[in-house]
Amino acid sequence: MIITGGCFKGRKIISPDEKITRPTLSKVRMGVFNTLYSLIGDFSGKNFLDTFGGSGIMGLEAISRGFSEVLVLENNKQVANIIKENYKKLINDIAKTSGQNIYVSVDIKIKGTNIILGSYNLILSPTK
Repeated sequence: MIITGGCFKGRKIISPDEKITRPTLSKVRMGVFNTLYSLIGDFSGKNFLDTFGGSGIMGLEAISRGFSEVLVLENNKQVANIIKENYKKLINDIAKTSGQNIYVSVDIKIKGTNIILGSYNLILSPTK
């Protein structure tokens, strides 16, 4: 899987088993972020919440395109660990190249628990 836009365009990431997750297609990701950019403009200083982490690609796209803060929720521990590895590599590269401060949290969500969330500029919560 490859990041489609922003400063890390073309970067390959580790993808969880597709039997467990269904990654968002690259055409869809490009469409979502291009549309968002036309609606809200520059993403710097904005935050992004992904309530169904899956492969983590949507949050990685958000960081690559300039979001300052990303929170990803995923209920599969194995998948969450893969997402964390992808974010760790990307954040290390951001620190080296731009000195930009990025805050990322990947949390395991557990059915039946309440998660107190702050205010977000964009919340991605796909429906079935």
